[in-house]
Amino acid sequence: MKRKVINKYKTFIFDCDGVVLNSNKVKSESFYKLALPYGKKIAEDFLKYHKKNGGISRYKKLDYLIKKLGFVNKKGSLLKDKLLIKYAKLTNKALESCELPKRLEELRLKTSNADWLIVSGGDNEQVNSILKFKKISNFFNRGIFGSPESKYQIITSQINKNHIKYPVLYLGDSQLDYEVAKNFKMDFIFISKWTEFEEWENYFKDKNVIILSSVDDLIDS
Repeated sequence: MKRKVINKYKTFIFDCDGVVLNSNKVKSESFYKLALPYGKKIAEDFLKYHKKNGGISRYKKLDYLIKKLGFVNKKGSLLKDKLLIKYAKLTNKALESCELPKRLEELRLKTSNADWLIVSGGDNEQVNSILKFKKISNFFNRGIFGSPESKYQIITSQINKNHIKYPVLYLGDSQLDYEVAKNFKMDFIFISKWTEFEEWENYFKDKNVIILSSVDDLIDS
């Protein structure tokens, strides 16, 4: 993808984990630790579910775990609140040390006329806090958005506010990211270097999708 092609886009949408931040392993390890007190089998099943459902919020993933454990109604809600707090504690400090694409600032300068925004499955408050700590939040002039709203809800809202202008390039590392981009008729690039979508090669085999190792590769490809 040459620069003149990059410059045709008016909006760039980035997933966060696995695209802008090398944070998938941190989150996977934290989800495993979160479920381990309920048994190794439960923890392994939950980790498998988490990886298979990349891009889905922690809120929905914990609903799965709680249902698996057999908790319902008030007991389930109380457990979910406790697990959300524990998960945040497990991830907050570790996320601060996660790697960024090395040439992200250069890419921002090369696309200075376009709008950038983050649409993440991660918690909205946490994503904003981490990217502010990493000193890149100013790159995303149209905002940084996360759960509990879904990616579909976030993008619909931003389109309705005229904050997303076409043509749009969506950069993600999950099946969900591809499905969201397709739903909104956006061009999509799959970022492979940090993904935990284990079946991505087979999944995209028959699809007309550009695969890049890193966001950095947009500059020279």
